[in-house]
Amino acid sequence: MPTLIGSIIGRIATLLGFDGTDFRPVKIDTAGELQVDVGSSALPTGAATLAEQQTQTTALQLIDDLRNALGSVNTDDLQVDVKTSGLPAGAATSGNQTTMITALQLIDDLRNALQSVAADRVLVRGSDQLVSVLGVLRSRTTGAVSGANGYLASAAPAAGTRWHVTRISARDNTSAVTVIEYSVYSGGVYVALHQDRTGYAAAALSSLACDFWLEAGVPLRIIFTGALVDDQCEVIVWGHTQTVES
Repeated sequence: MPTLIGSIIGRIATLLGFDGTDFRPVKIDTAGELQVDVGSSALPTGAATLAEQQTQTTALQLIDDLRNALGSVNTDDLQVDVKTSGLPAGAATSGNQTTMITALQLIDDLRNALQSVAADRVLVRGSDQLVSVLGVLRSRTTGAVSGANGYLASAAPAAGTRWHVTRISARDNTSAVTVIEYSVYSGGVYVALHQDRTGYAAAALSSLACDFWLEAGVPLRIIFTGALVDDQCEVIVWGHTQTVES
């Protein structure tokens, strides 16, 4: 039979609690509030205490205060007012950079206007009309004439070069001739330069002072009127070898 441990004071009811064996009075504090002593708890070891939660609340309040102080609350950008800066004195401003970008764009426009983009040299209009002297031209060609009253062709300028011709000499070393005609042969067309009608004995030299250009692959043709089949003839070309600037 459970034992009642307690007393009844006056007419006020006493709240009892059963401890499994006996009935005991439930404690209240001086404020009249129910006093509960926690003997064990379902919280795990290391669970947060009120003091720790208050510390966290204080820290979170500081973060919230910082958030409210920023100019970017409720926006997608972080906006701050720079009081002092780590940039050195005279550092570039946005305005200066805009000016630089404009100047750089002008340079880029100039680059795109050149013919030499992605090349190793600068090409400008008219550069293919300039030449550089490569060396002195002394070309001597000997051989059998093409036939009776035939011709002997000179060598031709190599690819990428031009000849500036200043003098041409020619002779038939075998027979006398009545006319020596100086001409250029290009694309199947003869272009006569000069006819020397002096008449020359065998091996006598005819010469023509001149000033013209020969393009790459284009030879001179010297026609020997009076030459016989298999006559041995000779053509000598003087001037300068030059390269085209491109």
